[in-house]
Amino acid sequence: MDSVIFDDLDRGLVHALEIDGRAPFSRIAEVLGVSESTVARRYRRLRAHGQCRVVGVRDVRRTGQPTWVLRARCSPAATDAIGFALADAPEAAWVQGCSAGTEVWCSVRADPADEHNLALTRRLGRTPGVLAVTAVRVLRVVVGGPQSFSFTSKLSAAQQNALASAAPAVSWDGPPPEPSTLDAPLLRALSVDGRASYADLARTCRVSEAAVRRRLDVLRRAGVVFFEQETDLTALGHGTTALLWMTVRPSRVAAVSDAVASHPAVAFAAVTTGAVNLSAYVACRDVGELYGVVVDGFGALDGVEHIDTAPVAVTYKREGTVARGRRRG
Repeated sequence: MDSVIFDDLDRGLVHALEIDGRAPFSRIAEVLGVSESTVARRYRRLRAHGQCRVVGVRDVRRTGQPTWVLRARCSPAATDAIGFALADAPEAAWVQGCSAGTEVWCSVRADPADEHNLALTRRLGRTPGVLAVTAVRVLRVVVGGPQSFSFTSKLSAAQQNALASAAPAVSWDGPPPEPSTLDAPLLRALSVDGRASYADLARTCRVSEAAVRRRLDVLRRAGVVFFEQETDLTALGHGTTALLWMTVRPSRVAAVSDAVASHPAVAFAAVTTGAVNLSAYVACRDVGELYGVVVDGFGALDGVEHIDTAPVAVTYKREGTVARGRRRG
């Protein structure tokens, strides 16, 4: 399908979903000043074009699940096969081909029983076309998660408050709830469609609608699950995305992380193990703006010793489970 360029209503809808991904269309419509049917129709259109989707995500800061970043240098002829294979792995997210198809990177939420992510890393290392694999563990996420970036900023403060005040209040007081047998099928379903109705979730999980509603409310309020809005950044005018792999002097990691976190082009950033100890995902209008971010922005920060810039060429998978198929970065 052809891409849809976002208009003001699309941007308002996207911003609303960033605030509360499961907000009823009726509430979003009231905030935007349009009809509920208009909001529902716009969302269905954008989702059909692969440009807007809400997915349910575990918050690893709350669950303590180990997270790794894998970077595979590969033969250009094998990039698609490697990217699609990683996209099929349920533990992998943000699978993208970079640097003109010479590498693939992804984020991996490791199974607690395999804290060091040995199984996937070894499997990737044996894959034909993979020339080298670098794996680093995430120590701290500085941009991302429930309070993630926003490239829309379309709604007024009053509109944002109207949506945020109606969302479930999240509290990290006390330990997370004990796991339930309902969690795995529920989270799998939400990773495909975070806006699935309670009735659909109940049918998928083979439990009552009331049971699904109660469990999801518990998980949301405990901060175990949040809803992320996946957006086609090109439709928002950000035609150039890239991974920045930075080597930062250890004594300056905290200060540089703060500076990176405050930059408006940064969609995700994390402190990691390894020589390249700070990674950032940036979205820019064009290569000129990317130059400014790398050279005038982060390259000028005290403590930044090296930046490896890898432009994103293709996205195989974002956060949630997806059907097989190439997508633009």
